[in-house]
Amino acid sequence: MDAEERAELHERLEQSFVHSELLHRMAPSEFQKPVRRMLSRCATSVALEHHSAVLKLIESGHFASAAAMLRPVMEAGAIAHWLLYAAPTERVQAMSQAPLEGARRDDDTPVLSVLIRELADALPSLPGLANLQEILRSPAGSWLNKYTHGGIPQLRRKGPDAQPFGLPDMILALIRADMFVLMACAAATVIYDVPELDAYVPYKRKALFDEMVEKFDLSIPFDEWAPLPKQILIDAWDEQE
Repeated sequence: MDAEERAELHERLEQSFVHSELLHRMAPSEFQKPVRRMLSRCATSVALEHHSAVLKLIESGHFASAAAMLRPVMEAGAIAHWLLYAAPTERVQAMSQAPLEGARRDDDTPVLSVLIRELADALPSLPGLANLQEILRSPAGSWLNKYTHGGIPQLRRKGPDAQPFGLPDMILALIRADMFVLMACAAATVIYDVPELDAYVPYKRKALFDEMVEKFDLSIPFDEWAPLPKQILIDAWDEQE
């Protein structure tokens, strides 16, 4: 990148840092007693930290590593919602009792495709979810996975004749990371009374969508935001419910 491009990236990066600071402040730091809600808040914390990491990596010029972190941000957000609306009660119980390291596959969070499918079955009205399902089913939908696991989009950019990550790539990465962490924090509006966050989620979601459409000359429909249902799954085994 030349000096002008670096300045533009820095300006956009500052917007993401402000977004991160706002979300860290608005998302309640205390944990509620029921295991399902506690684990959902943990997933939101993971998303917030991963998002901060994306920003720091871009700031320091580690663009490939920043791209690799996009999927973990989105995945943590999906887990936060899955735990509230779709995770089977026996799985949540197993997760609450699993060891910190070495948990069996059935005692841990499922893979992203299963997360999205089960969440879509439980909460088909979640804005953007149907579109996300279609993207993940398409050949182009593997881009997140390829960035994270060192696929061709990563490898070829390191070659002697390849085009490295540039300004448009990193602007798009920031928009996506900002959107992913926003959706993760939306889960907090279900289990906490946070009017400020309730208002911020739809406002910022529309602003990010408009920015992406304008910046990359896209023609895609906007899925209006609707408040998330407050009714979540209840676990009879959890004495804190």
